[in-house]
Amino acid sequence: MSIDDWVQTGVAELYDLLPDFGKVLALDGKILETYATPYGKKKKGDRRSDLEADFTKKEKRHKDGTVTIERYYGYRAHLIVDSTYELPVLWEATPVSHGEPTVVKRMVKNLSAKTLDRAQYLTADRGYSGAPLQNLLEDADIIPIIDNPHKWKEDETRQYLDTDLIYNQSGEVIW
Repeated sequence: MSIDDWVQTGVAELYDLLPDFGKVLALDGKILETYATPYGKKKKGDRRSDLEADFTKKEKRHKDGTVTIERYYGYRAHLIVDSTYELPVLWEATPVSHGEPTVVKRMVKNLSAKTLDRAQYLTADRGYSGAPLQNLLEDADIIPIIDNPHKWKEDETRQYLDTDLIYNQSGEVIW
């Protein structure tokens, strides 16, 4: 029996022991940097390197309009947890370049039958917004609670079809 199988057996028992376990889920990812030598780089001493880790970069946009780029080398932990008890339901570790939305879609498809039966809500930050994940969750009868990414200009509004309805990205409707 692998460690993952052993832990999943424990998670399955939590559904019997905790009445609300698995109803409200949350998901997120975390970059785990490694300080090992990247494979193919100049090696020192005993020539050890990390063969599975890789690189990614993140753009951070600041309020003053500047953009900084942060580079990472390592892995990413993807977690789906129970929000009530703060316990893991499902997780996966990947090289850091594997995007969070792509891995999470695979994880949602691999949720156990018990989790799918009990889960009612899944919360996430705006990095997970998008129709593919939202449709996958709705097909599983899980209500997604994911923040709007706010990509419009601050005072921008749009007209709904050929009507007198005007709306903004926050969902406010003006008639």
